[in-house]
Amino acid sequence: MPDETGVVVRKRIVVALLILSLAMAGLLVRLFYLQVIRNAWFSERALNQRFWTLYEDSRRGPIYDSRGRKLAVSMSAESIVASPAQVRDPQSTARQLAEILDMDYQTVYERLTQPLSSVYIKRKVDADTAQAVKELRLPGIAFTEKGERFYPSGSIASHVLGIVGIDNQGLEGLELEYDRYLSGKRGSRRAEVDARGQDIPLGEKEYTPPEDGYGIMLTIDERIQMVAEREIAKAVVEANARRGAVIVMNPKTGAILAMALYPTYDPGNWRDATAEERRNWAVLDAYEPGSTFKVVTAASVLDSGVRSVNSTFNDPGFVIVEDRRVRCWRAGGHGFQTFTETVENSCNPAFATYAREMGVPTFYRYIRAFGFGSPTGLDFPGDSASKGVLQPEKGVGEVEIANIGFGQGIAVTPLQLLQAIAAIANGGTLMKPRLVESVVDERMQVIERFPPESVRQVISPTTARTLNEVLISVVENGSGTRAQIPGYLVAGKTGTAQKVSPTGGYGDKRVASFGGYAPADDPEIAALVIIDEPNTYTTYGGVLAAPVFKEVVGDALRLLNVPPNQPIAQPTASPGQTIVPDIRNYPVVEAEAIAKGSRLGLRIVGGQGNIVLSQNPAPGARVQANTVVNVVVGDDPEQ
Repeated sequence: MPDETGVVVRKRIVVALLILSLAMAGLLVRLFYLQVIRNAWFSERALNQRFWTLYEDSRRGPIYDSRGRKLAVSMSAESIVASPAQVRDPQSTARQLAEILDMDYQTVYERLTQPLSSVYIKRKVDADTAQAVKELRLPGIAFTEKGERFYPSGSIASHVLGIVGIDNQGLEGLELEYDRYLSGKRGSRRAEVDARGQDIPLGEKEYTPPEDGYGIMLTIDERIQMVAEREIAKAVVEANARRGAVIVMNPKTGAILAMALYPTYDPGNWRDATAEERRNWAVLDAYEPGSTFKVVTAASVLDSGVRSVNSTFNDPGFVIVEDRRVRCWRAGGHGFQTFTETVENSCNPAFATYAREMGVPTFYRYIRAFGFGSPTGLDFPGDSASKGVLQPEKGVGEVEIANIGFGQGIAVTPLQLLQAIAAIANGGTLMKPRLVESVVDERMQVIERFPPESVRQVISPTTARTLNEVLISVVENGSGTRAQIPGYLVAGKTGTAQKVSPTGGYGDKRVASFGGYAPADDPEIAALVIIDEPNTYTTYGGVLAAPVFKEVVGDALRLLNVPPNQPIAQPTASPGQTIVPDIRNYPVVEAEAIAKGSRLGLRIVGGQGNIVLSQNPAPGARVQANTVVNVVVGDDPEQ
């Protein structure tokens, strides 16, 4: 019996020791967790209790245009901060602050009584308000500098620059994309406090100054940007359109010289604009390009060898594709045309045929090589997701490829389309578009440079030269005559695209556009003009968009000191004679006024509509005063 009792006692001792061992092990694990794993956290908490810290923002670096003019700068604005533990009379302090700061008393009181080492009462107050608060000498109330973003040129390039939040952080646009360079590093003021949060008179104090951000030098030229914004605003208002955009690029380097959108907004007061109004849709949104995409089809069919510039096409007014008819805008068609004439006339049956002759694999290879279906690589937030809409190759049949040939059934971003046009202009090389040239310090010394970057060779230089002559002819003889710039050769293509209706199919809304470059024999500038949903007498790109191109690119060439390389004709007429003006692609009412100003009459001899498509006598002819100019009219042939 005693032996049994001893066994029981020993078992109990073993169990007790086991429990004690487990408890000790648990305590050791907990101690290891607190002392080793959580050491940094507890140390920080201890320091936070020991020190009162007030952070001081750095100044964001400036944003310069390509010539060094400041488009965005940072200015200091004081913010009012409280240390609740040091506020002796929260109620009285709240009343005085609320009155001066024009704030609700309860809001101020709640902030003054929060269990925090410091809290902002109001950020970025003006100098007079800050001085009024300082004169009160309120215990526990301090001041810190906060950077405030200022845009010297107002709304200029707002969709490119983007916006900055109240905490000095980039939120949109280049302010966000280059925030890592612009924001700098914030500083701090630390003071040792006692258990009640009061300053220790001889306690440790520490100041870490902020490091200001670097600046960035853009490829944007503010002068060209201003011209582009002026002209697109004028065009959108006159056309009663929804919106408009102009992008100007150096085709040799991919540098974007201007990116203007209208309506615009003030980035300094960005809260007054909606997110949609601030959206840079020229980079982020896709649309069906219509006839401007024919430059891609033309380049592809010539480079692939399926057609040559000497080939002809017979247009009876339509072409049958499976169970569909692709119709020509001209009743009865154009008959036999050269390849160049099919581009000048923007003949849909011809381009549907070209696409089908290449076949899906070949045409898609060129479409992808030109950058469609992929991001452009632009240094801008959201570009990586902006690919446009390219149907999967396996699902593309005869009807689909025919439609893509003349710019339907494919959606592109405006920047993608200009990138492709620039590739034709520079001899066939697709260049990566750029908005930033370099990162610089306060002495304008380069910290990092972003040089031009070629993506790939899309078409041969020979094909590019051949197509260049075709696109010059479009401006000289076709739908792009109103894009002509005196003294410079211009190459380009007009477009008037139908927009897809939300209920399916194509509706009545249009996009008028013109894309081109100049001087065509040595291009320095490529540009794309888009006027979205014009609501006026016409939606024709040759009427609405081509004149904007002329004004923007013409001014840009002069601002960049690109000398004219074509004789500016100054035809003279004998007494009793006059020179016939070019009235093609003008509305009939304007054409009549121009003819009258040149002492000529005007008579419609064919067609129906309100746009002059052709004229006789030809532009530049010397004729007797009061001669009648015979014209053929039509309505928006690009549709």
